[in-house]
This record gives sequence, C-alpha cells and structure tokens, in this order.
Amino acid sequence: MSRQMKFFTLDDTKILSTSFWKCFVASSFPTAMDEKTDSSLVELIEENGLADFEWWNDFTGYYDGVFDEADGCVDEPAALICRLSAEHMLKVEFHPGDIIYYVNDKQIACTGPDYRIHIFPFSDLLNYAGSAADKPLFLILLPLAVIGQREADIAVKVIADALEGIFGEQVCGQVAGSIVYGLMEE
Repeated sequence: MSRQMKFFTLDDTKILSTSFWKCFVASSFPTAMDEKTDSSLVELIEENGLADFEWWNDFTGYYDGVFDEADGCVDEPAALICRLSAEHMLKVEFHPGDIIYYVNDKQIACTGPDYRIHIFPFSDLLNYAGSAADKPLFLILLPLAVIGQREADIAVKVIADALEGIFGEQVCGQVAGSIVYGLMEE
C-alpha cells in the first residue's frame, strides 16, 4: 500500500492534538518499563486509556498486513523535518512498526523491532534542547538518549515536566520513570 509522504515541522506538531505526543511516547521507547507493575510503557498507556491508537494507525499509514508484507514499514511515511544546525538536517519517519531517525539522509537510529537507541548522553540532550521552548525537539530526540545512573533522578523530573501538558499529572511521573528505566545505561 502506498500513499503520498506527508512532511511536517516541529512548529506543526504544536497544532497537532495531544494524540500525536501520547502515541509517539507509547511507540518510541522499546525498552521502557514500569518497575512497579512490570508493564511495558505501551501496556501502561493502553491499560490506562491514555492514547488514541486508531489516530496513530491512521497517521502512520497502518493497514492490515503491513507487518507481513513490509515488516511494519510503509513506502510513504509521515515524516518530521527539522534543521538541527546549518550542516545537519533531521528527518524522522513514522511507520506503523518503526520510527526511523536520519541525519542528512543517513539512518542513525530506530525504535522498531531491531531498535537502535542510546545514541548520545542525556546531558547532551539537555544542553541542546533542554529549554521549555525546545520541548518538542527534546521529546523527539529523547528516545535516542542514554541516561547514566547519576542522572536518573533529574531525568525523571525533567521528562515528567516535559510530559505534564500531554499526560495527566497523576501518570506523568510513572510514564517518566518508565522512560528513564528504558534509557538507562547498561
């Protein structure tokens, strides 16, 4: 199944419903887990009815058979384009079964079944996109961070703060803790 690739920018994500961010968080952290409930992050989000996965399926171009026919990838995915610097352009493709990151058209990471994350330290992410104005960029790049043991407590707080407008206050800490668990340095 093919469709026209749709591109958007970080400015566009501000006008998307919180459905984008909830589903992005549910789909972007393959190793995230809530230690208390022993649930994956996606299970935690599904069980609490926190995301509209029908919306995500439409956004990513899901169709019956996409995993059998194309390993969860579509020919023309939705894609975010963002200039990171004068020399570096980020493209993030959103497929039904994967989120693939490119810098200058070279794949650097993915979150699907053969995930490749832990690209740079959490402290570098904070230095690059740690301000409130950079919250969308922070969230888009967060799945690529690796968190050291000494950063874990501050990471939970920073991530919970970034998620506060997306998820209710009651679950922000639990979602943030699950993300930190999944991004911890091994």
